[in-house]
Amino acid sequence: MPKLKPTTIQAFKRSRSTIIRMFSKILVPLDGSRYAEKALRYALDIAKKYEAKITLIHVIPKHYYSKELEEEGKHILHRGQEIANSVGISVETTITKGIPAEEIIHLANDQRSDLIVIGNRGLSRARSFFLGSVSYKISLHAKCPTLIIR
Repeated sequence: MPKLKPTTIQAFKRSRSTIIRMFSKILVPLDGSRYAEKALRYALDIAKKYEAKITLIHVIPKHYYSKELEEEGKHILHRGQEIANSVGISVETTITKGIPAEEIIHLANDQRSDLIVIGNRGLSRARSFFLGSVSYKISLHAKCPTLIIR
């Protein structure tokens, strides 16, 4: 009996199993903005499809650190955790202080993230014009792919 070539479906199943390994660790920076929450929802959808682990990070700018900002950061991460739990996904959280883009890239490298999912805007438009967008800096310097959500 002649050997049959794999059908399109079999080839698709094989290629899909390769893709599943593409995203196993996803990093999601949260700043309390609606863009960050939208990015989290995208990351949760990706995590479900690829059975990936998610880490949420909140960075307090080092020049503005205060106990109030730390408490606000914990609240932001708790809210992100609640959103993830509502769709059946557990997440890890971390809060740190420093330069946001640098801290996010540092954590992505340390935990060997496969993907960073970040909101397009967190700062006001005027501030981001002068300081540069965190998402833009991450997209330039991260070693892993960056998905920027508008």
